[in-house]
Amino acid sequence: MDILNKVINLIALFFCYWGNLVIIVLIIINIMLFARMKSLIKKIYATLLPSSDKRYNVKAPTTWTNTEIKDLSAKRDKLIRRYTMYANFTAVFPLLGILGTVAALVTYSSETMMENFMVALTTTLLGVLAAILFKTIDSLISADIDLLVEDISAGIQKFYENTRNNDET
Repeated sequence: MDILNKVINLIALFFCYWGNLVIIVLIIINIMLFARMKSLIKKIYATLLPSSDKRYNVKAPTTWTNTEIKDLSAKRDKLIRRYTMYANFTAVFPLLGILGTVAALVTYSSETMMENFMVALTTTLLGVLAAILFKTIDSLISADIDLLVEDISAGIQKFYENTRNNDET
């Protein structure tokens, strides 16, 4: 039991001193994930809507090659992974804010009471603000990502149906 208390105090002290930095680093990582996800979305749209089709806003015909379909499938999978990582990081921010509050309470002492109180407030504030910001961004892009993944999956399915029909004839 003594070892467990020491480990808990060590974690609490670490987060008291470095909690804000941890949250800021995760904010930067989440911004990078978002930027990479947006870049990938543009690449996928370039494949689905070639420049000649953008004028009329029609999807590209399903006369893709097997290599293009594999590439499109890989991009879809990569987009799903990046979006999942982004959404999971977003969900962690409020928990980090709560962890900062708990860490400040666990390391409570009368000499550092005001310092601990400030740690509790700043980590909670940073965690909640980051969660609100990234959740707002998530609400703006999640529907587009769902539609894009659906379009890719439908295109791939149509390609394989056409391939199977051509092989049968």
